[in-house]
Amino acid sequence: MPLRFQGRLSAALFLTLLPASLFCGCGSEAGRSGEEPSEVSAPPANAEAARAALARGLEAMRARDPDRAAEELREAVRLDPSLVRAQFALGRVLVYLSDVVVGTPTRDLGTLDEAIAALRIAVEDDPRSSDRRYWLAKALRDRGFQEEAVETYRAAIELDANNAPAHRELAFLLADMGLDGAAEEAQRAIELLPADATLWFLLGMEREVSDDLPGAKQAYERAIELDWTIPSPYSKLAVVLAREGDQERSAAAQAAYQAWYAYGPVLRARNLEANEKPHDADVLAALAEVQLQGQRFDLARETLERAIAASPGDDALIARLADVEILASRGPERSESGFILPLPASDRVQTTPSDSADESR
Repeated sequence: MPLRFQGRLSAALFLTLLPASLFCGCGSEAGRSGEEPSEVSAPPANAEAARAALARGLEAMRARDPDRAAEELREAVRLDPSLVRAQFALGRVLVYLSDVVVGTPTRDLGTLDEAIAALRIAVEDDPRSSDRRYWLAKALRDRGFQEEAVETYRAAIELDANNAPAHRELAFLLADMGLDGAAEEAQRAIELLPADATLWFLLGMEREVSDDLPGAKQAYERAIELDWTIPSPYSKLAVVLAREGDQERSAAAQAAYQAWYAYGPVLRARNLEANEKPHDADVLAALAEVQLQGQRFDLARETLERAIAASPGDDALIARLADVEILASRGPERSESGFILPLPASDRVQTTPSDSADESR
C-alpha cells in the first residue's frame, strides 16, 4: 500500500517530466566502475531469450515507456536471474514506477521492495560502481530506510566524488532528517550543478537556520533567478526581508509567492499529462502554453520541439515555435518590484502584431 513521507521540503519543488537520468547509460555494461560485471551463465536457450528481453527493455527505456520496459526487464530477470544488467535496469525503472503520483512523496512500497532487491544484486555484482550505489540509495530513501540511504549515498560519493546526483540527494536527505552536513553537501552539489534552483533554495534554508540572513537572502534570490516559477523561495525570501526591515520588498516577494503558488497546480497537471502521454502532440502543445504563461521560454521551446517531432509538418506547432522565439528574444516581463510573475491566464500567450512584424523584418 502507498505510504506518504513528510519532510521539510515541498514535493512541488521536484515535479519534473520523466527523469532523463533514468535513461542514462541504458546500454552500459558496467556502470561507473569500468569493471565488467560477472554473470553466471544461464541455460543457452534461456540466456538468449533473456538477452533479447533485456534489449527490448532497454529500447523501451530509451523510448520513455517505463511500463513496457518493466515488463520486458522482469521477463529477462525471470529467464536469467544472473543477468545483472537486467537487474540494474529493472531496479531503476521500478524506482520511477513506484511513484503513485509522479513528483510527490507517495510511493508504492511493493514496487520499491522489488526495486531494492534488484539493485542490491546489481551492487553486489559490482560494488565499485558509484552509479549502482546511487540508485540503491535512491530506492532506500524512497522506501523510508533513511539511515541506510545516507550510508549508501556516502559510499557512492566515496567511489566518485563528482557524482552530482548523489551529492544533491544526500544534501536534501540530511536536511529532511535534521542532520548536520546538509549545507556542506548542498554547497558541494552546487559546485557540480550550479544551475539547480532547488539546491540554492536548500542552501538558503540552511543558512537561515544558522542566522546567516545575508547568505540566506543571496541563496534565495539565486534560486529565484534560476527558476522563478518555484513558489517556496519567494516565501522564504519574504521572511528574511521582513527580518531585515525591508517590508515593502517583503510584501512584493509574498505577492510573487501567491502568484506562483496559484500557477503551480496548472503546471503540475500538464506535466503529469505529458508524463502519461509523452508522444502526444496536443498534450505537449498544451504543456508548452502553460510554460509560456510561466515565461519559461526555454522549456516551452523544448516542449514544442518534442511536439513537432511527434507531429512532423504541423504548421500550427511550427508557427507557435516561431512565436516562442519572439518571446524569448524579448525576455521575461518583470513587475515593478523586479520579480517575474506569471502572465495572465489564457488559453494562449500572445505575441503582439508589432512583435511579429518586427521579427519578420
